[in-house]
Amino acid sequence: MLQSEALAACDNVKGWLSQPEQVLLYDLARAVPTGGVIVELGSWMGRSTIMLAAGSLAGPRAKVFAVDLFANIGVTSAEYAPHLGDDDPDYFAQFQTNIRKAGVDSIVSPIRGTTVDGSKEWARSSIDLLFIDADHSFEGIKADFLAWAPHCSCGSRIAFHDYFNINADGVRRFVNQLLAGGIIDEVGFADSILHARLRVNDINAIKSRLRFRVMGLPKRLLRPHAERSIRGSRAIFLGWAAFNSGNRSTALRNGIHSIWWTPSSFESWRLLACSVIKPVGPRR
Repeated sequence: MLQSEALAACDNVKGWLSQPEQVLLYDLARAVPTGGVIVELGSWMGRSTIMLAAGSLAGPRAKVFAVDLFANIGVTSAEYAPHLGDDDPDYFAQFQTNIRKAGVDSIVSPIRGTTVDGSKEWARSSIDLLFIDADHSFEGIKADFLAWAPHCSCGSRIAFHDYFNINADGVRRFVNQLLAGGIIDEVGFADSILHARLRVNDINAIKSRLRFRVMGLPKRLLRPHAERSIRGSRAIFLGWAAFNSGNRSTALRNGIHSIWWTPSSFESWRLLACSVIKPVGPRR
């Protein structure tokens, strides 16, 4: 299935993915090895599911398993309610309709239930691509990762939605712990999505490395290059957001943070200079 066809199929499907994020999911799914498996945690109305399935159809034709309650209940009910409008709070039928209209229903298998419970019933092949877009709280994303990482192969790609969303601090904090512990590496980005290679899939090893990270070791300058790069990029992102909204002190603080993490970055020094000498406010 062509990328343009998949994007067109998503036009009338509710969701929060930007076009660069949709393209990324399409490309990641297309790169899955033949006979591989794709799992999505948090599907909503199927916008991301369609892109994953379309990319798979364009490449390995790997099965896509979409795990979601498909109903407006649980921890996200208050957040989802305004987006449902007059739609049925049980949106499973709408999800199925969207998938069918997009022409990807042949390789999509929905799994109704919580994302953590879904992992307990998993008895299929190792997962080659895992997209985590469910509960965005620190404890929620940690629970999802710990539940599903053991079902992934070492070398699998794991994508985290909203890493660069300033309102999703829980996602950033947990992913940064994974990076600091060397649990994931080879990082890539598209808008708010961060994706990386899974290096460790043994649950005991993962928990041990996370404990090591929580203790505050290794020291900041000895942390992996990938984490330092991501923290620098995040500081730049938050700094420019603050600068454009007129908050000079926050922009300056993030400029300093970005240089601390990525001192060789031109953008870090530009942010710091602008925070000090230029008028703040929206760019014209």
